[in-house]
Amino acid sequence: MTTVSTSVVNLGALDDVVTLPEEGVSGVLAGRKGGAMERDRLRRALGSLGPGAVLGVNLRDTQFMNFSFADECFRVLAQELLAGEAEDRYVVLIVLPGEQEDLIEEIQVSLERKKFAMFLAEGSDKGV
Repeated sequence: MTTVSTSVVNLGALDDVVTLPEEGVSGVLAGRKGGAMERDRLRRALGSLGPGAVLGVNLRDTQFMNFSFADECFRVLAQELLAGEAEDRYVVLIVLPGEQEDLIEEIQVSLERKKFAMFLAEGSDKGV
């Protein structure tokens, strides 16, 4: 699996940013049901954007994510994107630099099973 990472991201360059978990929800993301619900939310956000758009997924408030959630949310979403369900749209994951390796690993392993790639943007608390 290929992981492309950048240490700086200008969130203003993204077409939209969705935060996982939603505001007011625990920072623990677990289970296939929760992953499917969040995948649907990301799919709707992607669908509202035009071709060539980039959706940022802000994971900086996520404290824990298990494999089942990562697989159901991110691997299935990647599979749907590859199948053309949201043609020519992209997802960038936004994480805290050096602090969320476990979370990144769960997503990476789920994508690796299907030989998918991901783009990871390490952003500070302040949005850059």
